[in-house]
Amino acid sequence: MKQFRRQTLWTGIILTLLCCTQAVALDKHEVVRKATAAYYSLERQGLTSFNCTVVPDWQEFFEQQLEGYDDPATRSRIGKIRFSVSLDQSGMLDLTPYREGGGTISGSSAYMANKLGELLSGFFQMVQMNVIKTPFSILENDFTLTDKKEEYLITMDDSEATSEITMTRDYLITEILIRIKNPQTAETIFWPKFDSTGQGLLLSRLTTIRNDGQFMSTWDLKYSKTGGLQLPASVVIKNTEKGKTVRLKVDFDNCKAAQKQK
Repeated sequence: MKQFRRQTLWTGIILTLLCCTQAVALDKHEVVRKATAAYYSLERQGLTSFNCTVVPDWQEFFEQQLEGYDDPATRSRIGKIRFSVSLDQSGMLDLTPYREGGGTISGSSAYMANKLGELLSGFFQMVQMNVIKTPFSILENDFTLTDKKEEYLITMDDSEATSEITMTRDYLITEILIRIKNPQTAETIFWPKFDSTGQGLLLSRLTTIRNDGQFMSTWDLKYSKTGGLQLPASVVIKNTEKGKTVRLKVDFDNCKAAQKQK
């Protein structure tokens, strides 16, 4: 009888442990919910949209002695390029180049405006995904969560790409890996850095590695408070390819935010 009771007791303990282990392993949505709450989100703070004037530091750009930009007249024309930008919580972006003082943008100025416009579009897409929302906003129901003891690994897989988010046990993201499947396998690695605020972790740097390290880009962000919201104040962009580095600082002036009525 005692032996039977001991067996029953141990069976109960084992079943309890198995039950609890399974519940923790399957509760991926609860882990993501807690992780989301750990990050700063402009949308959560009530932002509906914001607009700014984009002012590149052309003088510093020209001082890098880049080929094709040593002519004073060319520098003068390019140096007057500005952008107006508006971005809302859904990701709708309006980015319009204009010439300070009026006039048309043409020739080498138009080429530079287009290139910078592409770069800024990528930047504001990143802001929408990581600052207006959180890095977990891209997750759908079809994802897996792996508990690797010292860290979590979140994986999403679809017909176009495989995405992996690695984060510590206290939800700090250390790496995001994206593998594009078509037309050929291409891998992009993101190394984010976050600063702690009273309202959650706020992205302050993003390093991107592509083409097996042949291309590296670093974005260093600074913020300023507008209406109680942390809005981008400037970004320093450094792109390195084939051993050559180009640096550009961009300021965001006269920023205004629209917020939900409380």
